[in-house]
Amino acid sequence: MENLRTKAAAPAWVSAVWNQDLHPRAAVFGWRLSHGVLPTDHMTEVLYVFNQSWSGFPTIELLFSWWRRKTKAVPLSKAWGALLIVCCKNIWWERNRQRHENLRRSPSEVATLCFKEVGDCSRAKGVQVRTVQDLTLAQLMLKVPAARPPIKRIIEVKWKLPPHGWWKLNIDGSSLGNPSAIGAGGIFRDHLGAVLRCFSEYQGVGSSYMAELEAFFAGVKHAREIGVEKLWIECDSEAVVSAILSCKIPWSLMHKWGNTSTFLNSIQWRITHCYREANSAADALATQAAKRKITSCWSVPPLFIKQTMYWEALQWPFYRFT
Repeated sequence: MENLRTKAAAPAWVSAVWNQDLHPRAAVFGWRLSHGVLPTDHMTEVLYVFNQSWSGFPTIELLFSWWRRKTKAVPLSKAWGALLIVCCKNIWWERNRQRHENLRRSPSEVATLCFKEVGDCSRAKGVQVRTVQDLTLAQLMLKVPAARPPIKRIIEVKWKLPPHGWWKLNIDGSSLGNPSAIGAGGIFRDHLGAVLRCFSEYQGVGSSYMAELEAFFAGVKHAREIGVEKLWIECDSEAVVSAILSCKIPWSLMHKWGNTSTFLNSIQWRITHCYREANSAADALATQAAKRKITSCWSVPPLFIKQTMYWEALQWPFYRFT
């Protein structure tokens, strides 16, 4: 049963063969090549078209594996991803021309056909150009246009003051890995933006989701200590907000949820989602705890978040690009 649950790694040929930029006929050829079912006496016979002996990879699988690693380090990697199959296909066709039609092309002519086919595959969509080298290869070698970058939407984001008589708690969790050291951070502010308490707590080792949940429980614990009666909690994790509102808490934290829900039921409270840009100060507190593995509490903002909190209190905008 364990073997059934374990997802096997995809073979190296999958990404090269099932490439959206390949013509379906070329993709089928690639599948036959990767499975060793081309109608020839031996796979390496194809290279004798150019009087070359095979001295490279002992198996096709290793060839595909090398090519997959190689495309990650070259310009226009998406366009070059189709080149392996295209090259093998054109060499195969040249072998058939020589054997069955007694026609012959030079190696440079076959190479030109390969570049032309890769260019034709990429021409319809264009290629993503990120560097001058990318642009040079696209225009001079492949002769394909640069794809238009997606238009980003700009959203103005502001931290919002709570209503009069309410305290607002911004919380965030930070994980240096998944899993790794995690920290929780939070800030209590009133309707004028004045700070009542900031906390930064190291929570051990866990995932980023657990870090966000631990920040919630830590924040409610501080709210109980302060004696808050009207609490607005704001978090930049939609998953955590959804889990709290639906009471779907991981079983490992159910003991904390029991005590927390009892307190929340005795006060007025709500929890909402905010964008990360409006939660920068809480994020800095959580990251501080995860990196330094310490727990701290302040009645005034610490120096490393003072500028951010000043910006938020004035309700000056941050900008989010989506």
